[in-house]
Amino acid sequence: MVDFRRFLAAAERVVLPHFGGITLEAKERRLRLRKSCEPGWWRFRLEGRHAEAVEPAEPEGLEDLPIVRGHYTRGRLVREGAISELLWFIPEEPPRFALLRGRRWPSGDLIYDGPELEGDAEEEVRLAYQDRRGLEGLRGVPSSLRAAFNYTTLFEEAEARGLPISPLELRRALSLTTAARAQFWAELVSERERALREQHQQAQVLLARARSEEILAARAQAGRTEAEVVEAALLKSGAQLLDLRSLQDQQLEVIFRVDGERFVALIRADTLQVLDAGICLSGHDEDLTLASLPGVIREAIQDEVLVITRHS
Repeated sequence: MVDFRRFLAAAERVVLPHFGGITLEAKERRLRLRKSCEPGWWRFRLEGRHAEAVEPAEPEGLEDLPIVRGHYTRGRLVREGAISELLWFIPEEPPRFALLRGRRWPSGDLIYDGPELEGDAEEEVRLAYQDRRGLEGLRGVPSSLRAAFNYTTLFEEAEARGLPISPLELRRALSLTTAARAQFWAELVSERERALREQHQQAQVLLARARSEEILAARAQAGRTEAEVVEAALLKSGAQLLDLRSLQDQQLEVIFRVDGERFVALIRADTLQVLDAGICLSGHDEDLTLASLPGVIREAIQDEVLVITRHS
C-alpha cells in the first residue's frame, strides 16, 4: 500500500517571502507563524493555517507577478506619481537613483527583482546630487527620478534637523522651493508639538472612561489572545499587525503596516479605543478604534495632510 502521508508532507513545504510581523502572506491565504523569524525568503512547513520557518531559501515564484519600475533611494523605490515604497530583499546597495524593477507580491509588498537599463538622465542627476545642485536646466528627467532626488534631499534636511519623518509626510513638499521648504519644516514641527499636547490630554480623559473588567471578561470568555483580538481588528481594514507591547494601565502599543508603511498607535487593551493614533488628528483620537484607524490614515495620505507623531 502506498503511504500518501509522505506526499502530503512534501506538499506542505513551500518557499515564501516573510515581511515581518506575526503573519505570513502566501499568494492565496494568510498564515500565522508558530515562531518568529527574520524578514527574508524562507522555506516554510505548513500545518493548516500555521507556518514555521525551516531554512533560508532562494526567491521563487516572482516571474508571474506584476512588474513595478522606478528609481531607487534609501531602500525605497520611487515610481510614477511620486509614490515611494519600501523595496524588500535588496541583495546589495544599488547606485543612488538607480532604475530598478520590483515585483508586486499579493500582499501589496514590493520585492526587488533586479536592475533596468538606464539612460543618461540617471547619471546627470547623480552628478547634480554630488555637486549639491538642483535639477533646474536638466532635460529628459523622468518624474520618478526627479521625485527620488527630491525625497533624498528632503530626508537629509530632516536628519539635519533631527526630525524622524516618513515619505508620506514629504510628498506635499516635493515641489517646494528652498525658501518654501523652510516654512514647511517650521509648520511640521508646530503641527507635531500641538498634536502631541492634544493627544496627551485626550489620553487622560479616555483612561478615566475605561470599562476594563467588563470587556476583558468578555474576551476571556471568547478564548482569544490579546494579539488575536488586535490582529482581527486591523485585518478588517486591510492592515497588518507587526508587533504588540503591553504597557501600564491596560494600554497597548501597536506597530502595524498600512499599504507598505509602518505606524505606531497607543490603544486601550480592553476596548481597542485609540489613545494616541500616532498621527495628527487635531484631538479626535477618541473618535477612533483600532479597526477604523487604517482608513483614516489612508484618507490622510490621499489628501496629503498626513503628519506622523510616533515613529517606530
